Amino acid sequence: MENRNSTILEGLNSEQKAAVGCVDGPVLIVAGAGSGKTRVLTSRIAYILEQKDLDPSRILALTFTKKAASEMKERIALMVGERKARRLYMGTFHSVFIRFLREFSASLGYPETFTIYDTSDSVSAIKACLKELQLDEKVYKPKDVLSRISMAKNNLVTAEAYRRNPNALQNDASAKKPRICDIYQKYSEKCRQAGVMDFDDILLNMNILLRDDPAALESIAGRFRYVMVDEYQDINPSQYRLVKGLLGDRKQLFVVGDDDQAIYGFRGADIGNIERFCEDFKESTQIRLEWNYRSVPNVLYLANDIFKNKPIHLRKMLRAGNLNGSGGNPLYKENRKPEIWVSDNPVEEVQKIILSIKELRVGYDLAWKNFAVLVRYNRQRLYYEQALRDYNIPVAGDVVETASESGSEKESASPEVTVEDGVHVETVHASKGLQYAVVYYAGLCEKLTPGECTGERKARKKQLDEERRLYYVGVTRA
Repeated sequence: MENRNSTILEGLNSEQKAAVGCVDGPVLIVAGAGSGKTRVLTSRIAYILEQKDLDPSRILALTFTKKAASEMKERIALMVGERKARRLYMGTFHSVFIRFLREFSASLGYPETFTIYDTSDSVSAIKACLKELQLDEKVYKPKDVLSRISMAKNNLVTAEAYRRNPNALQNDASAKKPRICDIYQKYSEKCRQAGVMDFDDILLNMNILLRDDPAALESIAGRFRYVMVDEYQDINPSQYRLVKGLLGDRKQLFVVGDDDQAIYGFRGADIGNIERFCEDFKESTQIRLEWNYRSVPNVLYLANDIFKNKPIHLRKMLRAGNLNGSGGNPLYKENRKPEIWVSDNPVEEVQKIILSIKELRVGYDLAWKNFAVLVRYNRQRLYYEQALRDYNIPVAGDVVETASESGSEKESASPEVTVEDGVHVETVHASKGLQYAVVYYAGLCEKLTPGECTGERKARKKQLDEERRLYYVGVTRA
């Protein structure tokens, strides 16, 4: 029987304790922004290891970034010890599945030492295919072609299946790129002949392995008693199929996600996976984490208002769980309302931002790194970074020269350092998972935020819904 007085449960709120203590059956944790989802996931793993006589290698935890996996292992090690944490099967989807693909490479017709192409390798290979097929790079832009192939693979469509897919062929013809199927075929042949997989092949071939090799499926799925997935709202059809395949008839699945933070539809992520969880697993338990430990109440009022038109059963109501603020800064305790500035042009806007940064930094003794300027597109980021530099405001990540220690004019070059205490200028996508004392959400206007939505009405609505979620992610960084 589990010990509900475990020290691992100390400091958790009631919803977090319920999530950590729910160790059996399919469980969906709907974790609002700033609600401590990483703490819940790591505490649950530590709790299982503490309460069960279980080899840590029988727990599979899948994440989306190496940084997230590393951070979680560090937290778990503090709770159960380095030896146990090291034996966990934890990592990104790709890093975990590469191990299995090397183990069963012969079943797929690849050498065990197959190479993984990065994006630049793949683009070069696409260019070679275009040359062999005598196709114009101006029409078939390599990066666009690679993106189209990537989307197909993430939907489990091989080159052969793509050629037989009338919808795909029709879409390519409408885009005046009818030879995409030939490029995909040629690219796949080149990769296989060279004993190479690209990033998307890892998931595609893992699906093929589990589908076509029963012995491999039995061997791999049988190794894990518990399967856990972080950021479940971001998985694509390929990843979804893999998770279900590894479960088999067992129902020990624990997923953490937030449908309101699903912002990667352009990469093939399917928000429907989290929305359908309770249909896929009818005996599942759903727990909502709605206490936010990051933002002041007035910021949360704005965040909650973004989804006021969602059906009530899908809506979350974030509540402030940290009224004293991080570090007790007076700025946090003031519970300022979000401000809306109307500017006639970008120059006026950036001047307002710079003036505000300088005033708040001095008035509340804040470091430069406590400030963030968030934008929708990368091209905007470059503009705001340069504007800050023009006003002698340091930008995080910049590499600058420092004065030489000797002060000699004969020094050929001054040492370079990376600016750590500088204002962060990020796209909203890049800011996900981060938090700042003061956030400026720049460029709130049509075709920037929200970004331009194209296509037929249904497609435009889907894009607009994602733009709304992107706005929510930006607001909740504060």
